Amino acid sequence: MIDILDRRVAEGEERIRLDVTGSGIGVLTLCRPDKLNGWSWESSRQLGLLADRIRFDESVRVVLLRAEGRAFCAGIDVTAPGGPSPDAPRPNAPTATTRASAGSTSASPPSRGCRSP
Repeated sequence: MIDILDRRVAEGEERIRLDVTGSGIGVLTLCRPDKLNGWSWESSRQLGLLADRIRFDESVRVVLLRAEGRAFCAGIDVTAPGGPSPDAPRPNAPTATTRASAGSTSASPPSRGCRSP
């Protein structure tokens, strides 16, 4: 294992860990199983540090993303510092007005202009 965080993250505060195998495989592991690997601003910061590390490491040929625990990633960790408040309005959430104007009765936003796969 290599010291990928270059002492910029306190011991035990790693959200993502990087291991590089001898065959050039970089393994990024989400390592917050107690929070179902919930994503936070700190996770984004650490991923940026690791991406820079991988970018300049010529021995890494491919990167594998995995997670510890029973969930890959449960989504945004709203309890993390700097995260969204659970009571805050969601800027892109459909409202009764947008659904009515689209002629939809479902809770999903209209999909006009979206191409089928």
